[in-house]
Amino acid sequence: MDFLEFKRAMHDAVAFEFTAKLQAAGGTNHKVFPPTYLNDDPSTKAKIKARYARETRIMDGAPVPTILLDSIPSQANRMEQALLSAIRDDQTDFTLPVFSVTIPEHGTVTSVDAPHRALDVIFLDSDIEGTSLLNTDFGKKLANAVPANATALYQYAPTALVFGMWNSHSGKAGGRFARIVASEIIGWGNIVEGIKTSSRIDPLEIGNKSELYKVEGTERWVFEKPKGAKKAVSPATVGHGNIPPTINEATGGVSLDHIQQQTTISILALQALHFPDDSGTVAKDRDEAGRAVLAALALVAANLQFSQGYQLRSGCLLQALASPVWKVLGRIAADDREFALTLEESVAIFQQAVTAGADFGLAWGADMPTLMPSAKLMKLVQESDTHRIFDLEPDQASGQEG
Repeated sequence: MDFLEFKRAMHDAVAFEFTAKLQAAGGTNHKVFPPTYLNDDPSTKAKIKARYARETRIMDGAPVPTILLDSIPSQANRMEQALLSAIRDDQTDFTLPVFSVTIPEHGTVTSVDAPHRALDVIFLDSDIEGTSLLNTDFGKKLANAVPANATALYQYAPTALVFGMWNSHSGKAGGRFARIVASEIIGWGNIVEGIKTSSRIDPLEIGNKSELYKVEGTERWVFEKPKGAKKAVSPATVGHGNIPPTINEATGGVSLDHIQQQTTISILALQALHFPDDSGTVAKDRDEAGRAVLAALALVAANLQFSQGYQLRSGCLLQALASPVWKVLGRIAADDREFALTLEESVAIFQQAVTAGADFGLAWGADMPTLMPSAKLMKLVQESDTHRIFDLEPDQASGQEG
């Protein structure tokens, strides 16, 4: 696909579709570990604390049991990370506007990878030159953005428009931006349950006769009972001693016949976005130019994730069986058509779209501010660090997707 074909699709299609057939690295004789979720089934809750996401779907006209290997939100996060890595590593000749805040001893959070994107509470609790973000012109532009006036987000945080955002904490009415990208990875066919074993042999051979007391902070535990302490605990509670070998049959991985990533980039969802100029004037050509940039950015994100590979989590490394298949989904299904699109070609389309957008006054923000964590945010982080509990139970520390 070239830029002209892309522009034509933006006018006569409903979506772009990306399909990648995958397998467990090494083939179907290897099992994979899907993400685990906290169990909310009353019939099994007492026995099973975590479970996989299973459902029956209609595939080729028949009901088929499936299992989720990566959800839509998780896939969005992976595509954002792929974009961020490409920018940082200079893997491709394209750039995006990115703002960030660095929290000492906790790293840097960017507008591309923050949990709630451009208006994450980490940014809302940050300052620009000593002024709270929401009291600055920059912050007000972001907080006031709505689909009918998405210009500020386009200029400073376009990924928020691609992957969706809800302005739920700024105190404003709350602009909601639907994601234009929906991607997930599922497995189906013969789903064969596996088991997972675990154990620990303590080289010190510490038994459970001693009585200890948990304390907060890095000391973790003491022998002497602190003031206000509750009951004593055993060494096993703080991580010492042997753990007898156990078998987990609920989340022990699965073997699968088929694995597939299915990604849809909705052209129609983009129709809700408008990009008025500084006077508030909306122009059809300007809107179309901005929407084209966002669609092209989504094409790049999908191709980038494919090129960077599928290490979803421990025990879930996937490999592609073939190159992905791209389709333009027409207004009616009979008009669907396949097209080829390499990473380099998608970047070229994106660059041309960005240039065309700038010609209509939609340029990336040039005055990207420097954010600093506010004093109250730093106090909150420091208090949390001081009171952090270091010995989470295994099931409390698991259940996450990425």
